Amino acid sequence: MEWDTAAAQAVLEAAGSQVLKYPENKPMDYNREDILNGWFVAKAG
Repeated sequence: MEWDTAAAQAVLEAAGSQVLKYPENKPMDYNREDILNGWFVAKAG
């Protein structure tokens, strides 16, 4: 669910990394109607 990844994403981004939707390679988005996350990747910066 989106609230399970939001805090971890904030920490990663503060460290210069990214969390991207897979396979689109676009930033994760939040406040969606469907709060279930699809596949995603944590990319080191």
